[in-house]
Amino acid sequence: MVSLIIMASGMSRRFGSNKLMIKDINNKPLLENILERLSNYVFDQDEKILIYRDEEIKSLGDKYDFKTVLNNEYLQGKSASIKLGVNNSNLDSLGYMFFVGDQPMISYETIKAIRDRGVLKDKIIVPIYYENEIKKIGNPLYFPKRFAKDLLKLDKDDGGRTLIDYYEDEVIYLKIGSPIEFFDIDRKEDLNKFK
Repeated sequence: MVSLIIMASGMSRRFGSNKLMIKDINNKPLLENILERLSNYVFDQDEKILIYRDEEIKSLGDKYDFKTVLNNEYLQGKSASIKLGVNNSNLDSLGYMFFVGDQPMISYETIKAIRDRGVLKDKIIVPIYYENEIKKIGNPLYFPKRFAKDLLKLDKDDGGRTLIDYYEDEVIYLKIGSPIEFFDIDRKEDLNKFK
């Protein structure tokens, strides 16, 4: 079992409004794209967790049968979502896979490749792609259960990338095909990438 954790309690400051509910991609709320993809996920034993702060986000999670966890500490940054995800995961979970809610084009094949490699190798799995010959890190990231204590020590807006730098020998970089899978929506002009 792997804990698939969607972090959907951010402030959307750069976007200017709740971007996860905009319906500009596939005519459904942005967040629903990843919820739907994970709900059709073949690994039935995996648990799906949605970290939220708005009731409309929770309602979407309920629609797709996610375990929903309210983040009252969202002002503390992404570390609060990571900690809630780890603390609300099943004790039998082999690892944690952290998703962002604003990455609508991630494919089932990519999710499966990251998950399977993480479980098989018991390593941190980092998807990468190249943009203008520069290596870029994407999401989701996979962390084996043995990194739970480190994830729980993250502070403020520290994310999993902090641990990638610290545990360099424990990281496997996994090259993923299409960069479009890793595009996320931070600003309104980012929507143009999907037109």
